[in-house]
Amino acid sequence: MKKFLTFLFAFCIFATAFAVSTPALAHADERTPLTGGVYYFTDNPYSYSIATYLEANTSNTYNTGNNFHYVPYTVNQYSKMHIDNVYLSGDYQQITDAYVIFECYYEFEYPLNGLLTSLDYYLRELKTMFRTMKNNGCEIMFVCATDQNRYRNYTGFLQYVDIHVDTDIFYTCLMSAFKRTVDYYSLSNYVNGYTLFINEGMLNYPIVPTGIMDSYIFKRFIEMKLIALYETEIVAALNGIEDILNINTQYYQGFRIFCNNPLSGGEYNDCFGNDTEYISQLTVENPSFMVANLNTQQATAAYVNGLLSDRQTYGYDFPIFFFNRYAFSVNTAGYDTTNYVYGIGPYTTIPSLQTIMLDFIDAEDISVYDNWDGRCDITHKLSIGDGEGWLEDIYDEDLLYTLEDEVEEQIEE
Repeated sequence: MKKFLTFLFAFCIFATAFAVSTPALAHADERTPLTGGVYYFTDNPYSYSIATYLEANTSNTYNTGNNFHYVPYTVNQYSKMHIDNVYLSGDYQQITDAYVIFECYYEFEYPLNGLLTSLDYYLRELKTMFRTMKNNGCEIMFVCATDQNRYRNYTGFLQYVDIHVDTDIFYTCLMSAFKRTVDYYSLSNYVNGYTLFINEGMLNYPIVPTGIMDSYIFKRFIEMKLIALYETEIVAALNGIEDILNINTQYYQGFRIFCNNPLSGGEYNDCFGNDTEYISQLTVENPSFMVANLNTQQATAAYVNGLLSDRQTYGYDFPIFFFNRYAFSVNTAGYDTTNYVYGIGPYTTIPSLQTIMLDFIDAEDISVYDNWDGRCDITHKLSIGDGEGWLEDIYDEDLLYTLEDEVEEQIEE
């Protein structure tokens, strides 16, 4: 089993135990078709068409009719409740010799202050279910909208998974943007002394927050890096992370975020309430970059060209990254986008998730989908790109320890 990197905060306490690894599925000639049918557990609101497609196109006759079990969860948009629902039902204990597709369409809700409070509970439930079904002769596909790097060290359940499909592209976009910015300026870390420009589409993804510190980009990405890199300063500061971001305190670390505000004529407001007049000086002295999310209101050539103009106004050649998840084709005629603009072309997802699922239940060779490092031997990241290949398979070594596969069950047992 290949090496993996487990994401840990600097203050995590390690206890060592040994994981039991499971043989990975590889080539088609090594896979014997199962006869126990298909169980498709999902909270995907669009899953009915997927289930219909799979049953209609499978080549395994044991996968159809009463042997195809479509189990949707539609109560709410929290994948952890979907996990809890399946676990508490106990139905998984009777599943034998079957193909199990377990899909978490929604991202895992990230706990307050970046600490694992309840998330580990649901991941332990996954471990219990997957271990039981694996011991019952099942093959398991896990589809999840939360990048494995965000599980921290709670990845033991993935040892029982035959293929893990990671659909969290937003996190990968952010990681890639930070990594490429580090390389652009030849710097040593992802946080200290940066100026980040974002558009309102990035701030409001996936829902409008009450403030920057409640936004996805902050809670799921920036905050956890600040905690890991500045634990001592955060503990010492009266207001914790807020003081790390306040230019008027002794604990300030130089990291700033400015957001394009269409309500104020497109001006960039300091997300942490610092002196906005400092912006011109700040962008000259600090390494800068921009990440913009294109949604249905913003995928126009005029809007994108406006952001490119902002870059020239504020940044003096800093890189800009577009999260173009909805595959909008944008005309940027008249702008030189070479070397510093990433991801403005139309994105595609190849192969489709349905194709991977069908090959899985038809005992085809699924090792061909192994395109990402991960705890599971076969890990697939749904790729969206415009030919530039800027979405990278990245582990943040500033925040991690490197462990061998055996040293994995520290907190789970």
